[in-house]
Amino acid sequence: MQKITETVEVLANLLIRPQRASYRENQLIGGVERKFHVKGKVCARVDFVIPNNYGHELQCSLYLQGQFLEDAKGKNCVIYLHGNCGCRLDANEVVALLLPEDICVCCFDFSGSGLSGGEYITLGAREPHDLKFIVTFLRTLGIVQVGLWGRSMGAVTALRYLHKERDLTIAGILADSPFTTLVELVYHLTSDKIFLPKL
Repeated sequence: MQKITETVEVLANLLIRPQRASYRENQLIGGVERKFHVKGKVCARVDFVIPNNYGHELQCSLYLQGQFLEDAKGKNCVIYLHGNCGCRLDANEVVALLLPEDICVCCFDFSGSGLSGGEYITLGAREPHDLKFIVTFLRTLGIVQVGLWGRSMGAVTALRYLHKERDLTIAGILADSPFTTLVELVYHLTSDKIFLPKL
């Protein structure tokens, strides 16, 4: 019986408490100063915190050409959504790709990930709530169009957000490696850790 309990605990940790990504502010583009240049233009990373509906503080960054949040008005923005073991640091490559085209990039640590509050992730079940707070905030800044770029859990979150919220103002979604079922994900995440018979 103890072996079954241990197996269930291992599974739970792999799914809702994966190893939390840790990073320092200086690893984000712009470093501690938060200012940098792209193609000769002054750019900034503006960090901000938004509480979600569970009271967890979401650690967020908005990368833009300009220096202040107000400089985002009238621009387009892509929100990068990290995978289950990821964090906003994963958006660095997306920033390097889109910022030269004057497309803002917003990234954040989901609740239970990175430097955000919360102890657990839910693999796309509650994460759309976090995303809704970010989308709403960006719209208050005057962002014209919002796109979503998600990887793994982030891709599932983007698709579930669109389905749940029926937000037809989202300009587009790039869904990189979404999982199709929770059972499929469990087999994928645990295949090299423990033996699970195929159902």
